[in-house]
Parts: sequence; structure tokens; C-alpha cells
Amino acid sequence: MQVIRHKCERDLVFFARYFFKELKAEKFIVSDHHYDIADALQDIEQGGNLLINMPPRYGKTEVAVVMWIARAIALNPSAKFIHLSYSAELALENSSKVREIVKSDKFQQLWPIGIKSDSDSKAKWYTDQGGGLYATQAGGAITGFGAGSTNDSDGFNGAIIIDDPLKPDDARSDLERTKVNERLNNTIKSRRNSRKTPIVIIMQRLHEDDMSGYVLGGGLGEPIKHLCLSARTDDGTALWAHKHTVAELNQMEAADRNVFWSQYMQKPTPQDGDVFRLSWFPRYSVIPDYKMRTVHSWDTAYKAAQHNDPSACTIWRVRDDTNEAYLMHAINERMDYPTLKKKVIEMAGRYPPDAVLIEDKASGQSLIQELKTHTRLPVIARKALADKETRARTAAGTIEAGRALLPTNAPWLSEFERQLTLFPNAKHDDMVDSLSQFINWWRSKDSDDTYAALLKETYGL
Repeated sequence: MQVIRHKCERDLVFFARYFFKELKAEKFIVSDHHYDIADALQDIEQGGNLLINMPPRYGKTEVAVVMWIARAIALNPSAKFIHLSYSAELALENSSKVREIVKSDKFQQLWPIGIKSDSDSKAKWYTDQGGGLYATQAGGAITGFGAGSTNDSDGFNGAIIIDDPLKPDDARSDLERTKVNERLNNTIKSRRNSRKTPIVIIMQRLHEDDMSGYVLGGGLGEPIKHLCLSARTDDGTALWAHKHTVAELNQMEAADRNVFWSQYMQKPTPQDGDVFRLSWFPRYSVIPDYKMRTVHSWDTAYKAAQHNDPSACTIWRVRDDTNEAYLMHAINERMDYPTLKKKVIEMAGRYPPDAVLIEDKASGQSLIQELKTHTRLPVIARKALADKETRARTAAGTIEAGRALLPTNAPWLSEFERQLTLFPNAKHDDMVDSLSQFINWWRSKDSDDTYAALLKETYGL
């Protein structure tokens, strides 16, 4: 038993596997992302806050709520936790699971920790050493209990754990989102016994302004670490194939793209934006085998730092007989100038272009000059004759007519569509600038003079 105890105390995933089998008489199927969750939780046990975004029913509650609390009490019976969820029933159920583990024969053999008989309920229970758990609804009252300890010298003393603070049905309500978000600062933060007591938020993304968006935008007023787990990874594989294969994920995306992007990819996107609607874009599975032109449209930025804009490129196959354009590839990366130049040439090698559009602005002028001097690429310098929103609205008519087609699935598609629907309010919109540049060049039959006339006719510019 000493070996088991040692492994449980050192390894949260081992603890989860051991006691999951004890509770449910079946194996806990472990994936790499469960170790990522465990590492992130153990990283903030000495202080800090944590946001975990991941798909529903991927083990988040089991590992990050039930097992983490139970193991923490094994290590420190005086640790105090507050557990909140949008539903009091869910919070109480999780509290009951933790209590069941602590009371189990196997737990007691390893750590003989008693629960006080006069405080043994689902909502609130205490260990004989003064630790315990208070569980309630995220919107309910929190009285008579504080998380953590006033003495920070004793190691990890507990946390506030918020699991799914917002009900999916309430995600579209500005009032409900605001109420839950403001409660985080007005009430929940004050229930910490020490400023070192971590706040852990675990949820699937439901809206740009859900609690995740709120804290990522600085709403907590404190730093917060972020673990973001998408059901389909950047390399196109399944996060947890035991739960959903890639084929199943693709089917889910086809059935309801908005739910899939938000809850499974952690990229909440409104259905319609102020300028573009996703319904305007027909979808294709395979580009038809017709004679077409290939056009690269680059929106460039030179600084690779995280806070600076990325460089973006959309690559199109243009079918002139039907006046249709198929988006075949897109790039959205932060690159310094040498990397950017190399990427332009690399993409031209992969998708030989008939035209390479580059905006003739400060960040694009030297690139245009170098490419024209040192390569045989068909570079076309494009002048920005209006602000980016005007350019986008000018392009919107062609898109609304169904002339621009998007693939059914692609690794970069979610980010592309997110920028479309958030424009002009997104933090980064470089893929939209690339799209607008291409559409307006294509619509104006390659002529800046025609484009200028179009802007004058439409907007009086």
C-alpha cells in the first residue's frame, strides 16, 4: 500500500485512475490531455489562477474537480475548497463524489482522514482537521466558508473551482453572461482566505464574452494561465480518439458548425458578423477539375512578436467561365521579414501562382521590390484606396452573391471564419484584409482605376 500511496501523492492521473476504478468498477481511459490538465493544476498549487477550455465530457470534471480535490485533501486534510457550477445539482453531485472517495475503504487505508458527523452533507462538509468542501450554484450565495488558508506556509491549502459557470442555453443572453462574469469579481473572489488561493475556471467556450473571454480580456484583474484543448488538434488529429475520432468530429462540424467551433474547438464565433455572413459562402469538398487561375493574396506584417498582427495569405483558384473563386489554402502567422519572404516563395512553390497580390504599403513595399528583383513571381502591387472596413464592405457584395467558395473542412478554416464574423471588431483581421484585397482585385478586373471608380460609385470616395 505504501507504493500505491506514493504514486497517488506524486501523480494526479494515477490517483484518478486508481479511484475511478474504485468508484465505478471500470478503467479510466487516459489520454495525453489528462496529463496536460494534471500538470496545469499542479503548476498553480503554489499560487496563480488557471483557465481550462476543453470539450464537454472529455474528463475535465473527473480530473480537475473530483480527483484533484480528493487528492489535495489526502495530501493536506486542512485544505478548503469552494466548488461552483451553473447548476447547484451538478455542484452537489461532484461534492458527493469527492466525499465518497474520501470515505472509501481504499482511501481510508491510505489516508485515515475522518469527516465530521455534524457537517456531513453534499453542500458542505468538513474533515476532522478543518478542511473540506462547499458546493453550490455559481449564482447562489456563498456564506460561512472560505477557500484556502490564511497561512500560506503549509503548502497547497485549497482553491475555488468553477466548473461550467454558464449554462449553454444562457450563453446568448447578454444579461446572463454579464451577471455571471461580474459575480466573479463582486462575490467569488472575496471568498478566498488568501490572495494566493487559486481560482480555477473549467469550461467549454460558449460565447466570445463568456467567463473565459472575460478573464482572458483582463476581467479578473489578476494574471491567469490558460490551457486550451481543442477536440481536433492543429495537426488534424483527434484530442481523444476514444471519445471522438477525426471522422466523427468532422461529422459533428458538418452538422452544426457553430456548436462545434465553440464547444469542441474552443473558438466561439457568432453566426453572422457586421459585414460578412457565413451563409454567403457555398462549400466545396473537391475543387472541380477545370482550367483555372491561381491567385495568392498577401496582407503583410513584419514583426513576429505575439502582440503584433500576423501576416496572412489566402490562395484562390479562380474559374473565369463561371465567375467563381475557390479558397484552397490560407495562412495566418506572425513572421519577421526574412521568414515572411521565405514563406511567400515557399507557397508559390506549393501552389504555382498566376498572380501574387501584395498591398503596396510600408510593410509590403520592400517585399514587392525584392520579389520583383530576385524572383520571377507574377507580383502585383495593390494600393489601399480606402480603409479596411470600406474595402471589406466593397467586397461583401461579390461574396453575398455566392462567388467565393470555402472548403467543407480545413485546419485553418475555423480561424478564417472567426475573423470574418468578428470583423471589424476582432483583435486581428488580417485574413479578412487578404480576402478583401483578392475580391476587389478580381472584381475590378485587375485594374486599380476600375477599383477606384467602384469605390467612388459606392461610397463617394
